[in-house]
Amino acid sequence: MSRKNVVLKAIAEVLGRKSTAYTDLASAIENNDNLSLILCQQALESLPIETKSALWSRVRDLEEALSNDASLAETDDVKDIA
Repeated sequence: MSRKNVVLKAIAEVLGRKSTAYTDLASAIENNDNLSLILCQQALESLPIETKSALWSRVRDLEEALSNDASLAETDDVKDIA
């Protein structure tokens, strides 16, 4: 999962799928539109501190979970080879 998709998932969980940030980022990712990504980033930066903290905390949690899953997959691959 790309970092953009991790952030999108976190936005969905913290702000909701109906939030402007979610729809804007989803559209920017789908259209591979860098200008929209920049505008979305600016919108996220203008969120209240508590919301930003919750959002970036969730992003870190998701990234950590993904890296742990990748580590587990690599371990399983090594076991399969052995």
